[in-house]
Amino acid sequence: MMSIRLLTLAGLMSALGFGSSTAQSHPGPNVPEGEFSPVAEAAFSDLTEGVFEGQFDYELLSTAVDNGDVRGAWYIVDLLRFVQEGQPRVALEEAFARSTGVQTPEDASAWLWGTNRMLSWGIPAWDGYRDLKRQLFVGVDARWAPFFDQDHGVDWRILTWGGVQPDDRPFGDNGPCHCIPSLDNPGTTSADGGDWYDDDKIVFGLLVNDEAIAFPKNQMEEHE
Repeated sequence: MMSIRLLTLAGLMSALGFGSSTAQSHPGPNVPEGEFSPVAEAAFSDLTEGVFEGQFDYELLSTAVDNGDVRGAWYIVDLLRFVQEGQPRVALEEAFARSTGVQTPEDASAWLWGTNRMLSWGIPAWDGYRDLKRQLFVGVDARWAPFFDQDHGVDWRILTWGGVQPDDRPFGDNGPCHCIPSLDNPGTTSADGGDWYDDDKIVFGLLVNDEAIAFPKNQMEEHE
């Protein structure tokens, strides 16, 4: 079973401490009205292409934030999720500060802290944000494409990488991996025989072709 770890909605908001007093401690920047700058959007797109070719174009990053539109900081924190070292990371942190007027604390995770700030301020995305984010995520792993091919009613601001790789091991291979192991062909029992799991415990239910199965939460915390 191949899985791709994405973290979204309530899970991300909880992980970020969204709604905490810390998240509310800075006043939000002003959000411009109207469409997002096509020049800035094109600069972000070209910058992303360069990242995948092993080149980070600092001039393109500067062009992308020249318009002063704080909405562009959403894509900066997306880039920070994957660009976490060296001068490119420093440049992205500086671009975030330039866009928002707020500097990332030295001891903070730039991606985590920046995302938390943007959520707490309620900064909206723009109409082309999903396509740009798709370019980034699919460039990292093409198997993310189905998540972006339709709108699905998702708030794309709060969808991010969960931090682990897909489980690419052959079916049945239980060797080590930098992944959350998939649950391959698990043993099952009938509901009548499931008295080993207390009735008040949480399960995740799946219904396919009128056949139902429940996966215990304690097992699914270790598998996908």
